[in-house]
Amino acid sequence: MGYSEVCCQLCGVTFAIARHRRADEPPEAAWDYTGTGFISSDHEEELVDFCGEHSGCQLMQHEGSDELEHIAGPGCMSGAGYSGHQISLEEMKGCRAIQCLVRKRPDWTPEPDDQDWELNGNYFVTGIGDGSPDESQLEVDPPRHGTASVWANDVFWDHFEDEDSGGLPVHPTCFEIFKRLSRRRFGFVDVHSLYRWRILDGVKNRFNDGFPYGFAVTRCQQQWWDHMPGTEYLAANPINIPRLRQLLKNHSCLVSPWSKGVVFHFRYTPPGASQVEGHATPPPAPTGASTSDPFQKLPSEIQQMILAHCTTRDITNLRLASRAYRQLPIVLFRRLTLEDMPWLWEVEDVDAREVNWFDFYRQAKTCWMNMKGLQNRRRIWRAIEEVLNRLDKYRRDGVITDDDDLI
Repeated sequence: MGYSEVCCQLCGVTFAIARHRRADEPPEAAWDYTGTGFISSDHEEELVDFCGEHSGCQLMQHEGSDELEHIAGPGCMSGAGYSGHQISLEEMKGCRAIQCLVRKRPDWTPEPDDQDWELNGNYFVTGIGDGSPDESQLEVDPPRHGTASVWANDVFWDHFEDEDSGGLPVHPTCFEIFKRLSRRRFGFVDVHSLYRWRILDGVKNRFNDGFPYGFAVTRCQQQWWDHMPGTEYLAANPINIPRLRQLLKNHSCLVSPWSKGVVFHFRYTPPGASQVEGHATPPPAPTGASTSDPFQKLPSEIQQMILAHCTTRDITNLRLASRAYRQLPIVLFRRLTLEDMPWLWEVEDVDAREVNWFDFYRQAKTCWMNMKGLQNRRRIWRAIEEVLNRLDKYRRDGVITDDDDLI
């Protein structure tokens, strides 16, 4: 059968992520697909073939080994591991973590750390393991409910395979996003339907067919994961994002969030210029002033009520059509952030008075590609939304029911 990697059922990414370290990083910052050692290369010519003559990559004698380690340069193009020049060790924390959802045994008894969905349902989550097991059981720690090892299966090879023969593999971070979205959609964590979906859509030659994990995942899903340059964000932690909290702190609000005096007021340095220039949107005419603009004749309270029902696109059109909406209250952009970027759940916990929401919204919209964890979170969020859409459809169609003997 040969080597075969197990992938996360929710995000489609392997657990066998590897990494090339930079020359200034310690040896433990590199590992191969097994999670140990390092990525080796036989000779200089092989390095040039993979990465090019001017990549900056080098071969280094690894301490305690006769093999040569591939050290990533700024232009590293290796598909054997992600380059330390493109993604930091901190960003990759947890990329190899794997846990499984498994069905309770008849002798299952509660434990103090059980979650509500475990107590009330027929499934529980194991401890955490490392990497993608190859034709062997996954060892997990701690051994929750006496389970120290489990078969991790993301594919069912035929309809006759025992549905309880293996656990449903997920990244702990992806499962946290699933729980959040499931509660938001259904009001509870629907692990039962998730497990059934794995059986229905996890049959050989059916799983992943047309599933929107994204082009990058489809491209990288080979027998061995292809660590294609440019796809480093797939290995970034989507929960603990180093720069996200700092982004919120950097946009602290120095004026009332209900003020309209500073919105759309910029200071910037044009390309090629040496002086800082400014731009300010002209303020709206006084409410009730003589004008043919019907919106300007409305009291400000009604103007704000209209805004409350508008999407970002609606507001853009309003600003083009009426001077009454040239300036907008800063706090409006908190709502737009939550609506346009619902995966930014940290926003829900921030005092509305503490952040300049316009600046934050603008930065989040334009700079999120520079935060690999946030980029990955958005992708996973959308993939899990599609999972929930399928669960919802299967339940409506009667394909998934609360009957555990469905298949």
